[in-house]
Amino acid sequence: MRAMARFPRDELLIGAKLYAEKINKAKGPLKLVVPLRGWSSLDREGSVLYDPQEDRLVVEELKRNLTVPLDIEEVDANLEDFETAKALVDGLIGFMKNQQKKER
Repeated sequence: MRAMARFPRDELLIGAKLYAEKINKAKGPLKLVVPLRGWSSLDREGSVLYDPQEDRLVVEELKRNLTVPLDIEEVDANLEDFETAKALVDGLIGFMKNQQKKER
């Protein structure tokens, strides 16, 4: 079962702060891929749930609360689009290459 809902703005900002707290505790390298055209198939352009301005607020609140360096890549696509998957895979490949260099 899948529910269609969007959190209110204040709860989105609380969520962003909580994510930042978790990211700030990370021990390894990190990268965040941000899809600019929605976070699921339910909030694609044209959907009643599509709200890129509120999504932007979440990302900006996250950035404000980060205390560690974080590579953030914004992708002009929906989370479920090929372009986002490619950015995620490319990020993983980059991490793997850096790890191989360290091990040499």
